[in-house]
Amino acid sequence: MQARFAFSHLRLLAVVSLLTLGAVSGRLFAAEPGDPGQPNSDPFAWVHTPWAVRTFNVRCDLGQSLRYVLILRARAGDRVRVHGSCNERIEITQDRLTLEGVEAGAIDGTGLDEGPPEFNPLVAIDGAQGVVLQNLTIRNSAAEGLIARNNASITLRNVTATANAGLGVLVDSARANIDNSTVSGNGSGLDSVNNSSLLFTGATDLSRNGALGLGASNGTAVELRGAQVDVSGNGGFGAVIEGAKFGIFNFGVSQGSSLKADDNGLFGIVVTAGAAIDIIAPPPFYNSGVNVVSASGNGVTGMFVTGQSIIESPFGAATFRIENNPIGLRIDSNSSALIVGGMQISGNADTGLLADGAGVVTIVSPESDPSLNPSSITGNGTDVSLSFGSRATFGAAVGSIVCDPTSLARGSATCP
Repeated sequence: MQARFAFSHLRLLAVVSLLTLGAVSGRLFAAEPGDPGQPNSDPFAWVHTPWAVRTFNVRCDLGQSLRYVLILRARAGDRVRVHGSCNERIEITQDRLTLEGVEAGAIDGTGLDEGPPEFNPLVAIDGAQGVVLQNLTIRNSAAEGLIARNNASITLRNVTATANAGLGVLVDSARANIDNSTVSGNGSGLDSVNNSSLLFTGATDLSRNGALGLGASNGTAVELRGAQVDVSGNGGFGAVIEGAKFGIFNFGVSQGSSLKADDNGLFGIVVTAGAAIDIIAPPPFYNSGVNVVSASGNGVTGMFVTGQSIIESPFGAATFRIENNPIGLRIDSNSSALIVGGMQISGNADTGLLADGAGVVTIVSPESDPSLNPSSITGNGTDVSLSFGSRATFGAAVGSIVCDPTSLARGSATCP
């Protein structure tokens, strides 16, 4: 009798264990919001198997808390879908987490305690790797919209940061892939500092911010990989590359990129503090001018290269359109330029190219066939002005040129 009881007891334990294991490692499924399969009593919908990503559906439009899910429920690799507008600050510390907006998904700072005006974002990604934000709006912060920091790596895909009092996005000692996103209508646009990395793909709008469209400083690397980046219409500067590197590199997929820095209040593009802009290409794209840099219609200067900085396009793979500014291209403080093909400077009211204390300035058309991607500096108030020991080599159409006694020019245009 005792043996039969013991056997039955063991069998019961085995059945209970199997049921428990199935509940933990099987599929615990909640359907999409509004689906009859989703229990109304469960405030957060989620899906889990050991082989699949868990998905949480957070109904901020029904009063649910995204912050609660991120702090207490979401784990590395999960997906969190935001429905409606979440009126709260959030922090993401989980690796490989995806935060996705659906049904007008947004993080909104309206009415929140303001706190300090800097380093107080609505969205903070702190050290997390492989985080993806997509189809989401971040708006109305009293400080920054989003900060990625402490070696975080993030992707912003179809993200909009707007109406934030400070920066729309700050990348601080972190890496960010910006894909088809908008940072517009903020105090400033997107800034990257402290050895960060920015990779742009698709079309990104960094226009119509207060002070700045795009900033990169202190060792940051910026790459355009088949990207169209617009930094136009900002109150102060379109793009400031300060002690940083900006490049379109030697990959076929990178060709056809563009940087548009038009109609800013002060400067279109500033390259300073030992910074560099490099535009290179593989041989099929030599002398094609397929990558476009535009700095036109700005309030002071189209492109300003200063502080021992350099701009380079040695293979004719770029077209520079610098038009209708007071000063088109200004190079000073021992800075340099090496442009083979595609430098078009025209319609600038005062001076087209102003080199004052510059290093070596070389602006030529492609030697093999100048007609492929020609350079020209014509139709400006004064086309070229060289002073304070500047050195220039021209292999391009140049209209008028003036030089002080310390400067030299050779090639297609020489000092009078």
